[in-house]
Amino acid sequence: MDNQFTNPLGDRGRAAEELYIRQREAEKAAAAAAAKEKAKQEAEKAAGKN
Repeated sequence: MDNQFTNPLGDRGRAAEELYIRQREAEKAAAAAAAKEKAKQEAEKAAGKN
């Protein structure tokens, strides 16, 4: 049973926090993929492939 002082929002608050964390992780993954693609394009450009 949750202690109301350590988790005042209960399960709803926990679910919202987990959703927030998953969204941040998805944003980080998307940013990493975009950076990887940009680096690949720059490497190809430097190699004269474009």
